[in-house]
Amino acid sequence: MASEGPLGPADVESVWLCMKAALSHNDAERRHAEAVLRALESRENFCSCLVEVLGHRDVDDSAQWLAAVQLKNLVARHWARDRMARGSTAARTFSPEERMHLRAKFMGLSALRNAKLAVQVALIFAKVARHDYPDAWPSLFDDLLAKLHAHEGDVRLTSRTYLVLHHVLKELASKRLLADQKRFEGVTERLIDFVWAHWTGGVQAVLAALPAGLEAATSPAAAQLELLLEQWMLVTKILRRLLVNGFGKCASVGSRIQALRARGRDTCVRAGTCARWSRRSGCGAVCPRWRLRCRRCCSSALPPPRPAAAATPCWTSPR
Repeated sequence: MASEGPLGPADVESVWLCMKAALSHNDAERRHAEAVLRALESRENFCSCLVEVLGHRDVDDSAQWLAAVQLKNLVARHWARDRMARGSTAARTFSPEERMHLRAKFMGLSALRNAKLAVQVALIFAKVARHDYPDAWPSLFDDLLAKLHAHEGDVRLTSRTYLVLHHVLKELASKRLLADQKRFEGVTERLIDFVWAHWTGGVQAVLAALPAGLEAATSPAAAQLELLLEQWMLVTKILRRLLVNGFGKCASVGSRIQALRARGRDTCVRAGTCARWSRRSGCGAVCPRWRLRCRRCCSSALPPPRPAAAATPCWTSPR
């Protein structure tokens, strides 16, 4: 590995070996590797090397986890464009070409099999989207919707994409400027019908899979039901975020919220009906946990109640 200049594809293996050394039980080896990684943070294309380590199938989970955490921290610290305007040298670790390359790579990393790594990738994705959408990344939601359409028959892959969409919307909804809130309302108008259709379809899929999935807790049908419920909960969180943050003071959102609660109650009732006979098959402890998840998701669909205004006294105390 060269001591200066941007890193390249030939340096990916060296970065991976350095990460393995950073996880060593030998104190001297670990400290030396950590110092090398700190020095590499200011090198151009270092994050591209981390992405390659994160997405390589032959890399062990510990090294991939370290790469994910380091990549998330670097994005959180140095991705924002305003630091480049102030002349920060640390921000120059992301050239315009590397930013474009990383955005394309993040889209591919959303299908990681490891659930914990998938969460870290979704958080990185959301941090980038906060600063780049819509100016530098106008196709963000088009890319996510295209990925959902491409993996429509695979519950696990669609769940990973929904996880990314959930964290992206959560990050964008947290922006408080009026222009950002108006922009989020535009995103909601674009996504609401698609998400609503997938949520109602997910309810039907869960209800159809309940009887076979509760026959035995270790059956393939039970594993499929677990995946369907996880995906349904993610879509419920997304739908809740759109309904609460994406309509402003529009009163028409109330009908969708009431429909959401009604369908959720129906799912809970059906799950409870299945639970009465599923106890005899040895999986009675599983169904109440699923039913509790249904209740929590549906109860979160309504925005928190506003505190009542304090009553104004009709008299004033004497001075």
